[in-house]
Amino acid sequence: MAAMNRGQMRKIVGALASVALLAGCAGVAQQRGASEIGGAWPMFKADALRQGAWRGKAPQPPLQVRWRYTPEGITNGFLDWGPVASRGVVYTPNGLNRVIALDALSGAVRWEQTLEGNVFNVALAERHGVLLATTTITARPTPTLYALDLATGAIRWHNMAHEQPALGGIEGAVALTHDTAYVAWLRYEGDGGVAAYALRDGRLRWRWIVPQHSALTPVAAGQGYVFVGTDDKRLQALDARTGALCWRSEPYLDVLQGAPMIAEGLVIMAAGPQVQAHEVRTGRVVWQQALLGVIGSSSPARYEDMVVVGTQQSQLLAVALKDGQVRWQQALEAGPIESSPAIDEASGLAYVGTGDNSVLVVEARTGVVRDRVRLAPAAAGVWHSSPALQAGGVYIGSLDKTLYALGSGPAESLR
Repeated sequence: MAAMNRGQMRKIVGALASVALLAGCAGVAQQRGASEIGGAWPMFKADALRQGAWRGKAPQPPLQVRWRYTPEGITNGFLDWGPVASRGVVYTPNGLNRVIALDALSGAVRWEQTLEGNVFNVALAERHGVLLATTTITARPTPTLYALDLATGAIRWHNMAHEQPALGGIEGAVALTHDTAYVAWLRYEGDGGVAAYALRDGRLRWRWIVPQHSALTPVAAGQGYVFVGTDDKRLQALDARTGALCWRSEPYLDVLQGAPMIAEGLVIMAAGPQVQAHEVRTGRVVWQQALLGVIGSSSPARYEDMVVVGTQQSQLLAVALKDGQVRWQQALEAGPIESSPAIDEASGLAYVGTGDNSVLVVEARTGVVRDRVRLAPAAAGVWHSSPALQAGGVYIGSLDKTLYALGSGPAESLR
């Protein structure tokens, strides 16, 4: 047999390593993760698949601010992490260490709960009657994931129960299946990673550690896998049952910030100047599309056979789900778009926040702007907040420490 050169040897070693990883995940792709969906827009990007699409009765343009809520005593915080809206209630962090439940029609406070650490994200596990809240870690070991009672805000459990150790701060959104919550934590003093918790009582199911790195993006769960982006610019695929690493991508050109999206056997990742589609089971790159703009924390949202996402150059664009070809691109002159689109499939309208503190309503099929609502002075800006949709309402947070409720027709009460 002819001697192999180093390049050939590296290819064989790499192939064997990939086979070894996939062997630990055999058959996982056939086990679909059931999304915890209820109400209107139950969590960031609508569901665990992070497709960002919802079918309901979102308000039609022109929109007006119906009410606004500014928490008392907040000087350094901001309401710029996406709220949750479902069954007549809007749940939101207050910009610091509290979670607030508001009446969706009036903005009146239903309950408040104070937690340890700054609250970053909330997600709804309606079947279990709880709201999941993630926090950053404080100077002493404290919980970073809480389950709050939907009706009262009382703490049902947290991730230091059952003699479980504290983990680093959790800033990314939670992903849910019918009985499990998946969270990614940052590397503070140790290592980052992903953990899975039982929704019923908060027991730790498994933990995956990425040495010397942070699990940076929100988590997506579906088709038997959990996907997360790490700060070494790689997309990681884990077995949803065990936490075993199934595959990891080659490094992207830029840091991954937005959530992965799962659709049609693909996991879509938009980061920096490109969008890539990987085969869910193997990680093989099916297509990649170079962009003129740069994508930051805006996560892709699906509409029919397209993927819609925003750029830091104030562009909103759509690429084909099948091959990544650009379908349309809209220059908006509205500041950076770090917000993730929320799309109502029934009307074909996409709602997105902008860096100049506006909410845009765009036709998802064509990119045509139907409406633009300025929330407050442009110096504030919507940064990370993804709009939450509920019948008759659009809810979004801003850097000006305010949560806004928008609806059709004339303005009503202002809080």
